[in-house]
Amino acid sequence: MNNFCKIMKGWENRISINPFSESPFSKNLRCNYKYIPNEIIQQLDKAFQQKNILRHVRCAYWIMRLIPSRINEVLGMKLDCLKPYNDHYCLFIPTWKQNGGFFEPVLRVIHIEETGIAAMLLEFIREQQKFAESIQEELRESQRGYLFAFQKCFQRKNGRIDYCKDYMVSNHSNIKNEFARICRNNSIFDDEGNIFRFTSHQLRHNGITDRLATGFTPEQIRFMTAQHGDAMIYQAYNHLELLPEVIVDKQRYVLAEPDGSAKIQVLFGGRILNMEEQLENRLLKNIRAQRILGGVCSDITGCKGDMLFCLDCNHFIPDADQLDYFIRQAEDWKKKAKQFDEFPIIKSNAEKNADLFKAISEKIINTMGDDKI
Repeated sequence: MNNFCKIMKGWENRISINPFSESPFSKNLRCNYKYIPNEIIQQLDKAFQQKNILRHVRCAYWIMRLIPSRINEVLGMKLDCLKPYNDHYCLFIPTWKQNGGFFEPVLRVIHIEETGIAAMLLEFIREQQKFAESIQEELRESQRGYLFAFQKCFQRKNGRIDYCKDYMVSNHSNIKNEFARICRNNSIFDDEGNIFRFTSHQLRHNGITDRLATGFTPEQIRFMTAQHGDAMIYQAYNHLELLPEVIVDKQRYVLAEPDGSAKIQVLFGGRILNMEEQLENRLLKNIRAQRILGGVCSDITGCKGDMLFCLDCNHFIPDADQLDYFIRQAEDWKKKAKQFDEFPIIKSNAEKNADLFKAISEKIINTMGDDKI
C-alpha cells in the first residue's frame, strides 16, 4: 500500500495522501507492565491448581503458563491435539499469525514427557478432552471438534455452581472474565492494593522471559512459540531488566567461559569409535548427516529440535574432544536448578537438562575408557 500511494501520487494531476509514510506505532515495543511479578505468578500458580476452578479455564491457564502461546491458538486446539509418540506425547497447537496469511493454521508440535509438572498438564488436557468428547452432540456443528468446549454455568458467591443447558466453545472474553473472577476469589492484589487483573498474553511474556533467564536459546524459544525471528523475542518479550540478578549471573558466566567452547569440531578427533572406517565415511558423506555443536547428527531428516533435543536423540554422536563442555554444562544446569527451588517449573527443566548433559558425559567416558581420556 505504501508503494501504491507513492505511484498514484500525481497521476492525472491527482493528489494522493499517503497514510503509510510513517509507522503510527511506538518504536519502543517493550512494556514491562506485561511481565507478571514473581510474587504474583506464584499466587496464580497456586490458585489455578484448585479443583473448584472450571475445567476448561484451568486447562487453558496451564497450557499458556507452560507453553508460551496466544489465547486464540490455545482455544483453537482440536480434540485430537494430544498424541502419544514413543515414550512421550506430542501436543499440537495451531497458529494463524505466522502462517503466511493462509486459511489453514500452522501446527506447532510440543514434545512433552509425563514427568513432574508436565504430567499435571497432561492430566488437565485429558480431563478436558474427555468432557469435550462427551458433549459434542450438544454443540452446534461449526463448534464440534474443538478441545475447549464447555457447559455454561453460573458460579454463586457461596461456591455453588448452577449449570445451564447451553454448550459452546470457550472464547477470549470468557477466559478473561474467569481470570478476573479467580483473582478476586483468591484475594490476589497488585502493589496498589487492587485486585490483580492479568491477561492471557502476559503469560506469554512471562514464559519467554523466564526461559531467557534460565538459559534457553532463541532457537529453542522460536521452536516453542512459533516466532519467525529473534527481533520480537528480544524487543518485546524480553523483560530481563526486571531480573537484575539473572543479568549479573549471565555476565559472570560469559566472562568465565573459555575461548572456543562453542566451536563445532569433528567428533572423536576425526574418528567415530566403535565404527568401521568404511561405514564412518559413508555416514559423514550422507546428506542426512550434519555436524552440530557437540558432535554429529547422523540423520537430520524431519528434525525440528535443537541442542537439548539432540542430547536425547539416538542419532546424536557426541564428540569426545568436547567432554569438558558436556561436564561443564551439566554442572551449570545443576546450579540453575538449585537457584530456582521456589519455581518448580524452571527447576524441573534445569534438572532434566543437567541429566541429559551428564548422560552424554558418561557415554563418552564409557566408550573411550579412562586410558584414552
